[in-house]
Amino acid sequence: MEPTYPKNAPGIEVIPFIFFLSKEMELRPGDEIEFCRWIPLAKILSNAAEIKLPGKGRVSAFIFENMVIWGMTHGILLDLWRFLEELGLN
Repeated sequence: MEPTYPKNAPGIEVIPFIFFLSKEMELRPGDEIEFCRWIPLAKILSNAAEIKLPGKGRVSAFIFENMVIWGMTHGILLDLWRFLEELGLN
């Protein structure tokens, strides 16, 4: 996948690292991660929405259970879906 840049910090380059697993592994987040969990990509993408964020206006997002995924993470997930489509893997 191609590098992406946060809109609020364009000097920072983020390179998504994607890999495939044959089974679910235990998640052990580091200090920079608030929480993590396994969610099938198709479930996230099927819950597209537009939401209003204070100070940001309306933004595209995915809503899944009690989570709202927006901003750069939203964009990375869309890029991932397109990447998988190109490979015929979704």
